[in-house]
Amino acid sequence: MGKRDRENEAIDDACTRARCTLESRLEGVAPDEAAEAETRAHLTTCRACATFGEQMAEIVAAAAALPQFDVSEALTQRILASAPASRPAPPAASMTMPLMAAAAALWMYLLVVVSVESVDGLMSWAVSLVLMVVLRLIIGGKREDLAVEGG
Repeated sequence: MGKRDRENEAIDDACTRARCTLESRLEGVAPDEAAEAETRAHLTTCRACATFGEQMAEIVAAAAALPQFDVSEALTQRILASAPASRPAPPAASMTMPLMAAAAALWMYLLVVVSVESVDGLMSWAVSLVLMVVLRLIIGGKREDLAVEGG
């Protein structure tokens, strides 16, 4: 890292600290005296940070000048009452048939292609059967969850 890079890094750090102090001030948090003094000194030499501080003060003042509207409790209750009580079905429910078809195809492949007469074939057949049962339990559980949620 060259001398120029270190100078830029120091400037960046000073700007960051000054901007944090300016933001704290605008949020109503009083910075400590050392940070305040450092920021005042920095703002005399850094036009970008001075502009930043001025713009932030203008934004906060403009936001404070905006009118505040209060919504009545009756309106709030009407809006909440008109909202749907149940959620739409999750997208996973629409995947039930394709998942079952894929599992059945895999099971048929393992049953037909891998011979049932060999030990490996029997193991493959057993694994595919367990896979079908597990998928059925998972998919069946999701259907029951949807039925309970739907009321």
